[in-house]
Amino acid sequence: MTQQLTDPAGAQVATVQAMPVATPSHNAAFYATTSSSQCLAANTARTWALFVNISDAFVFLALGAAAVLNTGIPLAPNGGAYQMTMAEGNLYTGDVYAIHGGSGNKPLCISEGM
Repeated sequence: MTQQLTDPAGAQVATVQAMPVATPSHNAAFYATTSSSQCLAANTARTWALFVNISDAFVFLALGAAAVLNTGIPLAPNGGAYQMTMAEGNLYTGDVYAIHGGSGNKPLCISEGM
């Protein structure tokens, strides 16, 4: 579907391809521990995923293998985030794992779209 863009006077200035708005198909709260654990299961229908670290410690993500401290994708404390999408070219549809090096369980918010 295309959309016409106009200036304030109503003159057409561009035609753009309208993209559908992605809505979450799956939202989850996950608690990372000091041992690697699966935080998002493989899903070949996945078109995007968002991971947000709302804890007070770094969380590390790994794609397709056990997460290891200080390697992989680091999520900073208090809002560090990582998004994977088809459009950005970094979409991964396999299992995703998480780990942290602090104490206790650390909350990680996850959204996934199909």
